[in-house]
Amino acid sequence: MYKTGDLVYIPSDVTLTQPINNETALTVSRFIKTERPTNALIVAPLDHSQYKVFVGGEHWYVSHSHVYPTGQEENDDSIC
Repeated sequence: MYKTGDLVYIPSDVTLTQPINNETALTVSRFIKTERPTNALIVAPLDHSQYKVFVGGEHWYVSHSHVYPTGQEENDDSIC
């Protein structure tokens, strides 16, 4: 499970949702489908099935099953 602040990978063709009420994800007000693979920042783990992520300047909810590690280690010396 990822934690707040982790950078993650989301593949193409994944549905991201925005709930009407930010406290619960029960009713969706907007949704998009990723057109290409993208990186996202974990804002908060919500429950055992979703994360709140920051993508494209907005907060979205995404299923745990569509979130993957970026392949970069936390202390990777190759990042400059």
